[in-house]
Amino acid sequence: MKYISNAFAASMINEGTVKFEKISKEMFINAGKTSKSIIGHPEIAQHFNLELNRESITLEKGDVLFVVTPSKRPMEGKMVEDGAKYQFITEDEGYEYRKITVVE
Repeated sequence: MKYISNAFAASMINEGTVKFEKISKEMFINAGKTSKSIIGHPEIAQHFNLELNRESITLEKGDVLFVVTPSKRPMEGKMVEDGAKYQFITEDEGYEYRKITVVE
């Protein structure tokens, strides 16, 4: 199964070997067209036009997880304010993209 997310945790895997690869923004966006969204952060889902779906998963052998994470964030305890709304990083260069594959 293929998933797309804004987070990865070791608890997503019961056992196995995991391969991590840096990928391009384009590869991440293309993966979003054919992967199940488990993105739990509303602003990231909106920014990439993906479904918001907070769901816990367990990755099995052969599964692939495409992950987007901010490469920078506001200082701890601080938010970036835009008028009355708070916003997440929206610049494209503010993200890192990974492909995580359970290989065995």
